[in-house]
Amino acid sequence: MEMIITAATVATMFFNSATSESNNYFYNAQMEDGKVETLSVMKNDCNILTNKLQYRFVYDSQDRLSVKEALLWNERSMRWEPDYRLDYAYAEDGFSVSMRKWNKKKDEYGEVTEKMDYAMVLDNVMAINHYECVKGETMELKSNMLVMNPDERLLASKWTAEVF
Repeated sequence: MEMIITAATVATMFFNSATSESNNYFYNAQMEDGKVETLSVMKNDCNILTNKLQYRFVYDSQDRLSVKEALLWNERSMRWEPDYRLDYAYAEDGFSVSMRKWNKKKDEYGEVTEKMDYAMVLDNVMAINHYECVKGETMELKSNMLVMNPDERLLASKWTAEVF
């Protein structure tokens, strides 16, 4: 089973967020070639929209998400400032996500502080390992778990019966 996060996945997440009426946040996406490149999050404060977050997405040649960058709105400077960056790497059995936080003093992203590995280990079983950087030196396993996916055929059969 190939696990990837594609441009279509990111677009679906945006459209689901944008049509949700459950909060006071509004979303604006800039798209190019059917891909969400920038997603701005604004909060409705007494019918005034204020900037809060902005996400920037980069895709690889196979339209898989390779970078997600989060920026925070700075009210004083009136500009977006980097907060953190997620780098995605893909393998045959899954993918990994590495987090790097913005270092204001160096004006660049620092070393990887956390990493999550997702790998299919058996049919319908995914292993998830969470690592954190300890004392700025080594990555140490902090938690791991197995996630089981129910038989897709049974789920599809139930869904098909309900829809049709």
